Amino acid sequence: MWDRLRAGAIDDILGLILLTIVEAIAGGQPLTVFGIGKVVITAFGFVIVAVMVGSLLAPRLVRLVARLRVSKALFFAALMFALTLSWCAQAAGSAMIIGAFAAGLVLARTDRGVEIEHEVHDIAQFFIPIFFVLVGAAVDLRQLNPFEPTSRRYLLIGLLLTVVGILGKLAAGYAAFGKVRRIVIGVGMIPRGEVGLIFARIGLAAGLLSPGLYSSVMLMVIITTLITPPLLRLLLPPAARNEMSTLSAVITETMSDGQ
Repeated sequence: MWDRLRAGAIDDILGLILLTIVEAIAGGQPLTVFGIGKVVITAFGFVIVAVMVGSLLAPRLVRLVARLRVSKALFFAALMFALTLSWCAQAAGSAMIIGAFAAGLVLARTDRGVEIEHEVHDIAQFFIPIFFVLVGAAVDLRQLNPFEPTSRRYLLIGLLLTVVGILGKLAAGYAAFGKVRRIVIGVGMIPRGEVGLIFARIGLAAGLLSPGLYSSVMLMVIITTLITPPLLRLLLPPAARNEMSTLSAVITETMSDGQ
């Protein structure tokens, strides 16, 4: 399972790099090989440095905050830590979400990681529905009407993106090294969830995507997200299924208690 998690983390970082490139294009910056290389080096370098430095500072910060015995002190400290790294990422020329991603990696490795996850679910309960409503409200279902000649192409584009996304992730899984089940790693990387939604929303707001193409991307995100859990259940051995079910149960219970 940890191989799939590491592969997913690298996949997310690559996605965040694409987000930074999209933001640069939307801002009118020229797209060059040097510019793309700078974005890639900055993103990976920032995450590596943030994780290394944060792994030294975050445990001390968490222990210090825990001694304060103030209500929600851990929550506000984790939030400020994430916002600070987000600002640092933007100041370094990368996307703010890369800083937040690095903060999550660092805080999850502290001895209060589970408690922090539980605490931040309170604010997620407020913002996550707003995010999905905004993303979903921008979808024009008329653009995916198979009986309308002008919109049929967007439906076909969405299905083609889904096929390409699935085959690409399966191929990436087979590129993994070591004694791992490559098909399982590939299937585990298929979903194009919240990061893909952020890409599409920024592209639509910047005029880089038309309403039809935006709806095509949303169709791909929905299909890839829905098909992955049953595929993993078929591929995983019974022991791994139980581990995944236990992890899902813990996440679901945590979300119901404090999300």
